[in-house]
Amino acid sequence: MHARQPLPGCHPGPRRPALRPPRGLLPPDRTASRSRALHGLRHRPTVARTGAFACAPAHRVCWRRARGGSPLPRRRRGARPPLRARGPADPPRRRPLPSRGRLAGASGERPRPPGIDFIDLPPVGFDPAGRLVSRDGRRSVERALDLRRELILTTFDRLRPRAVVVELFPFGRKKFANELLPVFDAVHAAGPGRPLLVTSLRDILVTGRRDQERHDERACTLANRFLDAILVHADPRFARLEDSFHPTERLRVPVHYTGFVTGRPLPAPAPSPAHRLIVSAGGGLVGARLFRAAVEAHALLFEREGLRTLLVAGPFLPEADWQALRESARGRPGLELRRSVPSLEAELFRAAVSVSQCGYNAALEILRTRVRALVVPFSEGGEDEQRMRARRLERLGAVRVLEPERVDGPTLAAEVQSLLHFTPHPVALDMDGTGHTVELLEALLVAHEGSRTLDYGMA
Repeated sequence: MHARQPLPGCHPGPRRPALRPPRGLLPPDRTASRSRALHGLRHRPTVARTGAFACAPAHRVCWRRARGGSPLPRRRRGARPPLRARGPADPPRRRPLPSRGRLAGASGERPRPPGIDFIDLPPVGFDPAGRLVSRDGRRSVERALDLRRELILTTFDRLRPRAVVVELFPFGRKKFANELLPVFDAVHAAGPGRPLLVTSLRDILVTGRRDQERHDERACTLANRFLDAILVHADPRFARLEDSFHPTERLRVPVHYTGFVTGRPLPAPAPSPAHRLIVSAGGGLVGARLFRAAVEAHALLFEREGLRTLLVAGPFLPEADWQALRESARGRPGLELRRSVPSLEAELFRAAVSVSQCGYNAALEILRTRVRALVVPFSEGGEDEQRMRARRLERLGAVRVLEPERVDGPTLAAEVQSLLHFTPHPVALDMDGTGHTVELLEALLVAHEGSRTLDYGMA
């Protein structure tokens, strides 16, 4: 007997009970198929292409066609027939992984890769107070959410994907439950041939909500009810799901760690870093206080160190704050303000020092570029995720941390001056989350569809 081995990066966790037919009821070929599908994860799949999958984070929904981009029949406008659960008389459909999938989803202003169909949802987001707002002046937020839900469900019915992957929900994105729970219901209404349903998480969840215990219980209940797997985009040596998720109910869904998901390959190293400070705060929505302090600190740093500053405000910094920054920066030599840059990571790679918040992407950019970094974690409204990430990075010797309560111009200038003499420690973490995610989804599809075949054989 061969011992079962978990998927690469998999936290085995508790197994769901499997229905086992009495010995000899399955024909030999089906028994072998079941073994390969359910137990054969000790062997990496030989298929080098991903299967069809769907992503529905808060701001985008992505579907990959199950049939290699072949044309799909058009329905009469407005018609959305109900999903039909396949009964015992219907043979299971074992579709091969496509030679070329098609992905559809909404996007921001990033370039759209070829071979992908994007479905643009009515844009919504959060204001500085955390309220959900419509980013389209033609629609109220209520109307935008109704249209998003209808478009997601219509797309699901039309494409019939092999897998659905959502971001964070039900561990977060509670305000989007009205558009995501109907998709979960639709997946399970599809019967024995239903798609694989997976959620993907970043490294650390928020734990500072006022109703955190109730939130974790609700998330665990929904996960156990609906999900087939959880992908955590982190190295388990840095963070594990149980570090920031504490329900009293047992989580029965398998958890798989993919490693950190990073962006494009780094550019060639510059001969010598520019004597420049890069200040950023993600999309900028909650970065105004840090930016004001950075403008004030620049005068001191330019005078004492000759350090130039590039401040990247981000597209979501409120317009009033952006205009106030531009006014305060006027007449200050060595200070440059931009809303965005083509690649912040490339700018960091050539910079002497960085000051930023400590979101997931910001942390990975710091680790990949090995820039001297001071992080000021965002921590308002119970948001403690960035603070936990910052302190872990600090313990690894990768960054220095300035608590947001201490941020002002003189303090920031002194911290940056000290940072000029800091050498970050190299950190050996798994950064191949993209490749591992593809491999895991392929393996999960093989197991899911093999198990589906077994269920049909037992009917």
